[in-house]
Amino acid sequence: MIFSEVNIHLFRYINDLGKQYTFLNIPMILIAEYMVYFLAIATLLLWFSSKKKNRMMVLCAMVSFLFAEIGGKIAGILHSNYQPFEEFVFGKQKMHKTAIKNVTTCQRNLILNN
Repeated sequence: MIFSEVNIHLFRYINDLGKQYTFLNIPMILIAEYMVYFLAIATLLLWFSSKKKNRMMVLCAMVSFLFAEIGGKIAGILHSNYQPFEEFVFGKQKMHKTAIKNVTTCQRNLILNN
């Protein structure tokens, strides 16, 4: 199997798990939406604690995050991963990319304006 086919099969497998285990949808959405805030609060709590060890840990985490972001941007420039779904900006509709390619400009404007 080609790597892109494996990637698509893994994506479909994980995506189908959401249909099988519907009770996990709400917790996963909450984690995806609010985990950044929880991590920011935890970082601030560790920074403002009186231990020097905690401050050093937060500083090292910030430097690691910076390197990871730079590395991710460079990897994104060097390798483009095929995304099977595309999300419209104005709505939360997700359509398969082949369907979007077949939609004319006029139809796309109608979809986005509704």
